[in-house]
Amino acid sequence: MDAYSPEQIAEITGGTVLNGSQGPVTGVSIDSRRVNKGDLFVAVTTQTNDGHRFVGDAFAKGARAALVDRRKVEAHLREWDIYTLIAVDDPVAALQKLARAHRRKFAIPVVAVTGSNGKTTTKEFIASALAGLGPVLRTEGTLNNHLGVPLTLLEITQEHRAGVVEMGMNHAGEIHLLGTIAEATVGVITNTGQAHLESFPSFDALVDAKWELVGTLTGDRMLVLNRDDVGLVARARRWDGTIRWFGIESDCAFKASALQQGQDGCWSFVVNGSEVQLRIPGRHMVYNALAAIAAADALGIPAGEAAVGISRTEPADRRMRSLWIRGVLVLDDAYNANPTSVRAALQTLMTLEPGKSGRRIAVLGGMRELGEQSLALHREVGSYVAGLGVNLLTVGELGNIIAQGARSAGASETPGFETQEACAEWLRNNLREGDVVLVKGSRSEHMELVIDHLQKALS
Repeated sequence: MDAYSPEQIAEITGGTVLNGSQGPVTGVSIDSRRVNKGDLFVAVTTQTNDGHRFVGDAFAKGARAALVDRRKVEAHLREWDIYTLIAVDDPVAALQKLARAHRRKFAIPVVAVTGSNGKTTTKEFIASALAGLGPVLRTEGTLNNHLGVPLTLLEITQEHRAGVVEMGMNHAGEIHLLGTIAEATVGVITNTGQAHLESFPSFDALVDAKWELVGTLTGDRMLVLNRDDVGLVARARRWDGTIRWFGIESDCAFKASALQQGQDGCWSFVVNGSEVQLRIPGRHMVYNALAAIAAADALGIPAGEAAVGISRTEPADRRMRSLWIRGVLVLDDAYNANPTSVRAALQTLMTLEPGKSGRRIAVLGGMRELGEQSLALHREVGSYVAGLGVNLLTVGELGNIIAQGARSAGASETPGFETQEACAEWLRNNLREGDVVLVKGSRSEHMELVIDHLQKALS
């Protein structure tokens, strides 16, 4: 991050500098445990924590200034009088203002990526596809919310030639906020699906929330959309700008052909005369790669060059990673889950042929943030599993609802476990060579522990 004096930050954020300046800040942190020397510490208040409790810890770690709520300064005058403070009405809003101002200093194109599924992989594919431009800033890990997006944008430097910013959401208005901070020139919406339904009165309202990105685009205002997604096709009628459509089933500018799947579940395909070989299992990954190629085209990168970068991209942590454990192929898709992504993962499982005596096994945990429809959607997933004839194991209370749906649809044995370790122990005792195992669940279900325990037990 560029150096900013406390006075400059105060001017941008509408704040007031207290106790003098200790010099410019050269980084930003919202976690006092991860403060680096020279950082600006932002005291974030949440429902469960108050960052103002850790202002002293942040300065002890080397923070040079802190963004604090001006209403809390008086209560801490004696303990804070040796620290450089920037008192503002709202530290989080101030962080966002600072990020927006920083982004505006750089005339680089920014690609914003949102959607129900595939955001992170698509973001990684796009960054790889744009590598020919030079250094590309990308969202790290899961920094895709009202805090993560500003922190990402504040990392832009003179060296960067483009940026790729992932945007997640769980309520209306969030994508609009993130979009106004990032001021992207290209907007990518991967798809619409059943995610975060608890915060929306209807599926249409959820799609509208993703469409908020469109109104925040700047410059040439180019959109990259999934032509096979009915919700996006309907919304696109409201848009008068440029759209680069991608898809598999529908006719469009970036349509995949000659699709083939390897033994490891990874697909290859051809788009506009260029072959792409993916290193991440799942037919749905083809959509993510197509979105990346279309986004790269919007920035002047030809499909062949983009394909080379995408073909080198490895799976992000716990996102449809394939690994072998003693003759068993495990699909590690434990990072997150909603009904749409679970079905896509199950479809991937069905395309993989088990060994001579092997079976297809789905190990599923619960899907969070589905609101009033949660139980019904879990039962529907269970029914879907039963219809595929896949062996089902579940973990946790919501996993048990999936098992109930499977049994109601005719499935017989559906072992359920209270803990990930118990599930891993069952697998250790019952897996046989040639099995193909999918592990998936929402982040809070910690389904990755099933794989970790299994690997430890078999090591």
